[in-house]
Amino acid sequence: MKKLLFSFVLALMPFLLHSQCGNLYIAGVIDGPLSGGTPKAIQLCATSAISDLSQYGVESVTNGGGSGGAAEFTLPADMLGAGECIWIASDSLGFNNYFGFDACYTTGALGVNGDDALILYCNGAAIDVFGDANVDGTGQTWEYMDGWATSNDMVANPIFTDSEWTYSGINALDGATDNTTATTPYPNATSNCPGAGAISGCTTATACNYNAAATVDDGSCYNVGDACDDGDATTTGDVYTDCATCAGTVTGVPGCIDVNACNYDATATVDDGSCFSVGDACDDGDAGTVGDVYTDCATCAGTAVGPCSMYIAGVIDGPLSGGTPKAIQLCATADIADLSQYGVESVTNGGGSGGAAEFTLPADMLGTGECIWIASDSLGFNNYFGFDAC
Repeated sequence: MKKLLFSFVLALMPFLLHSQCGNLYIAGVIDGPLSGGTPKAIQLCATSAISDLSQYGVESVTNGGGSGGAAEFTLPADMLGAGECIWIASDSLGFNNYFGFDACYTTGALGVNGDDALILYCNGAAIDVFGDANVDGTGQTWEYMDGWATSNDMVANPIFTDSEWTYSGINALDGATDNTTATTPYPNATSNCPGAGAISGCTTATACNYNAAATVDDGSCYNVGDACDDGDATTTGDVYTDCATCAGTVTGVPGCIDVNACNYDATATVDDGSCFSVGDACDDGDAGTVGDVYTDCATCAGTAVGPCSMYIAGVIDGPLSGGTPKAIQLCATADIADLSQYGVESVTNGGGSGGAAEFTLPADMLGTGECIWIASDSLGFNNYFGFDAC
């Protein structure tokens, strides 16, 4: 069974987002030499495109107090391209004074010292760790007081491994006023803060869904021959047969397998959803009928709505206060299954018709010879006739 590409993309989106959890890692941390130990910050970099950073968050663990098991700061729903990096800092002023550019995000959760661990989360699970969350870093190999540490392998690892990091050594930044003139500067002082004008999409020009306007690849690119899911449980080996069609090979005999249905197929092995029975809704193809159902296994029929089955039976301008009742009586020459096809318009002082109903009746039914009233108000009508207008 063939499905439109749009349906496939919608079904695939949750998987695409979950699969991006391995696309971000802790690139480095810094405990700076400026007032208050600023900049205090963490650098995160993407190995592949990320369409929604809000899956990610960070937690700081002070003095070996152990992880709380959840992010203290969650990133906003921005996008990040492959190879791009962002900074999260404890404050903006100290960070800018040292690096000469702004941090992408700031949070009090980054108010750490050089002996504190940091954890990166994705969808609630820890995916990368710097430092031992259960150990105060003072005197440890990973201590970065007035210094920094950077990743060697550019791979997220939920278990802290000392050999995967390069360290400046403690107090390496003492006396420095900015990164450019520091004796041991932070080595990858780059930032790619997501821009407000970023456009997510497929950036591969040869792909079926290439988007020339996209500035950030969202991982959605696909080509003819790529695996897909056509949404049909009776097929296997689903692939894109062209850029708009995902199709597989039928592995059973599709048909109606309900023995009580009108269209039961004894040869069918896989139900294709086509079963129907007497009384089930259908469409008889006649716009002049409503309530179409199968009257027998071979016939779909509805009730004729009869466009000419109602007429104006009378009008009244009454003698009571305000000239009430003011009303119109309508009567049916045949059964009407749906009154909502009818409406009335009033034209005052010979001003000409507006060509459309000002009041449309509700979807009620009316029998042959029956009449209804439409009035300007209910009280005056009832006082005069002794019954309510419809």
